[in-house]
Amino acid sequence: MTLQDAFVRNKQLNNSSFGISKTEKRPKTKEELAQIRKEMMKSKTNKNREKKQLEVVGDFVNDMKVNYNNRQVSSPTQDSQPGRTPSRLASGNRLMVNAKEAHNRSKRMYEKLPEQKRKELEKTKMDELKERQRKQKEFSQNLRRN
Repeated sequence: MTLQDAFVRNKQLNNSSFGISKTEKRPKTKEELAQIRKEMMKSKTNKNREKKQLEVVGDFVNDMKVNYNNRQVSSPTQDSQPGRTPSRLASGNRLMVNAKEAHNRSKRMYEKLPEQKRKELEKTKMDELKERQRKQKEFSQNLRRN
């Protein structure tokens, strides 16, 4: 074996997966260790969420442009494509709703409550009762006149 062959073999051992490279021998700095710990503490879902946010932000912006340009306002419960998670949910963004729409939605939800339905039903019954009493009173007054 010549000196050149020995040098090539040594170089191959250092580059191979079985050999230990010189960069692995040096101790890691505190900053590197802190970074490694931080990465370990991040859950896989957080890593995936970060990747999806980067991918989905463009979709979200495009959806908003289309809605603005076409003047289409979607309701909070309506999805653009059934069976697909809206991009705003995947990116963690909230739905853009102005104060008037929010107030109207709260009002509708309040009116759908069982207590409010009963109250409305009682109110209509009282109105009908008062109407019947008024007609009865008119009828009795007409009888007295005749």
